Amino acid sequence: MIVLEYVPEEPTRIEDMDFTYNPAVRGVKKKDIPKVLEGRLEELSEAFDRNPSFRNNFLPTFEGITPKGTVKTGRTRFKQYFLKRELMREAKVGRLEGTVSSEAYHRLNRTLNVLSTIHVTTTADGYSVFGHRKGEHLPNTYLSPAGFLDFNSDYSTIDLDPRDLIMRNVYDEISEELGYEGQMDVHVSGICRDTEESFLSCFVTHVDLPVGYREVERLWRRSASAKKEHAHLIYVRDELRELRALMTKRFNGVGNPEQNILFIRGVPNGGDERYGLIENGVGSIILHVAQRWGRDAARTFSSRMHYLVDRQGLI
Repeated sequence: MIVLEYVPEEPTRIEDMDFTYNPAVRGVKKKDIPKVLEGRLEELSEAFDRNPSFRNNFLPTFEGITPKGTVKTGRTRFKQYFLKRELMREAKVGRLEGTVSSEAYHRLNRTLNVLSTIHVTTTADGYSVFGHRKGEHLPNTYLSPAGFLDFNSDYSTIDLDPRDLIMRNVYDEISEELGYEGQMDVHVSGICRDTEESFLSCFVTHVDLPVGYREVERLWRRSASAKKEHAHLIYVRDELRELRALMTKRFNGVGNPEQNILFIRGVPNGGDERYGLIENGVGSIILHVAQRWGRDAARTFSSRMHYLVDRQGLI
């Protein structure tokens, strides 16, 4: 399920938002783990420690939002998020098999809620940009530039300003995933959460670039880090009909003319299966629609999808 947790009432910039920050470190506690999975905590912890590619940086957590729109944040370590994510995946299977109760499942899910980011990016000639993800986590899916809000030596554990962290992340992710480094216009789209894949919340922004899609494609091709992140990019008209077609896996037409990527009713380049999407990625586009075309348009846009959508933020 996609949960829309926060939708701004009016166009908002990150620097104009209010945040609180609690430096106490959140973590997975044994008492919050379903009995059948208690033995897995130590096994997963050891697996994390053996993997040299894992960095155990701090990550911000999303603790809720006040009636006046103040975002409450805390912090955890990447290891704690890894433990929660893997335990939730196993608990999800246990829930289907009847070995994990609904109460135990939700108790584990409430242990901590990492705050990540998605930056819905639009070019000057009116295309939204999506990358075809590589890597171990949710590969072969299309998503806007996105990433963890990890922090360590750049901030003390006391004086973290989430606004600075998010703005730095916008520039870092656009550079890392698209190869673009320059001016951009950034607004807040909202916060959404997934319940089936990553088990975290995403702070969603909308980024307007002053260059067209052909320049983005040229920069992506020149960037080693961008090509490491994505097998290719696609460019979809930033219009309700086209975005809904993409989000319902029915996109039809040219996705990238520079690389001859063509979709026929959701199937790319004559393949035999449709492309994948990520729950929070779909949520980010619903929030984008709410900011660009209004809440009524977002309610219509999010109906009859492949995903359940809790639209509490749109009501």
